[in-house]
Amino acid sequence: TPTTDLASSTQYYWRVRPSNICGAGPTSAVRQFSTLAAPGDCGVGTVANTLFSDDVENGTNGWTTSAGSGSAQWAISTARPYGGTGRSWLAQDVTTSSDQRLTSPTIALPTGASPLTLQFQSDQTMEVNTSGGCWDGGFLEVSTDGGTTYTALPSSAMLTDPYNGALGSGNPAAPKPAWCGDPQAYLRSVVALDAYAGQSVKLRFRMATDGSQGRMPHGWYVDNIKVQGCSVPAPDALFANGFE
Repeated sequence: TPTTDLASSTQYYWRVRPSNICGAGPTSAVRQFSTLAAPGDCGVGTVANTLFSDDVENGTNGWTTSAGSGSAQWAISTARPYGGTGRSWLAQDVTTSSDQRLTSPTIALPTGASPLTLQFQSDQTMEVNTSGGCWDGGFLEVSTDGGTTYTALPSSAMLTDPYNGALGSGNPAAPKPAWCGDPQAYLRSVVALDAYAGQSVKLRFRMATDGSQGRMPHGWYVDNIKVQGCSVPAPDALFANGFE
């Protein structure tokens, strides 16, 4: 019995040897098995390809901010970055009605690179609804037409850290499902993007608040954003000749 969890997407080899009061027997033949890929990992025999990456340490880096309603917008913050130092994006959980939007540059998603995933670190300090769901909250949207229209990514796309529930009445984005919660450590969010393979997309982090209680100066912190695909590596070829 292993004393620690086995690594995901890893090939393991094993053998056994019997031992009893008469002594030890012969060692068995070597056998093998592979562990499954955890959400966001590439399976055995494939390699990760980073399609987009931003640790928020070099400014806006092509991201744009806007407000669908209210005056509050996303901004780079040093208050609570992932890992304790550096910078992260922050949308404050303000006490007024707001619809704060953070939009990525265009990202090309290739075919044949499954699983395609968005991965990021998320620290949520947003007002919950004690009877269920969220008064204030954040959620994700995707555009396949250059940012003209956006569609909310559904709960089924969240491979880790699922949405906490629907936004309540009084929120400009109600009743969309969203993340919310009281202060907590960063969580790694992994979101499936396979449905958009072969297209160029924009991703939008959207924070929406109602007009009452908030969690200022905190809110939704987002850091270490990455879009990744998986592919079979080219075979090693120190020498090759097809004699054609």
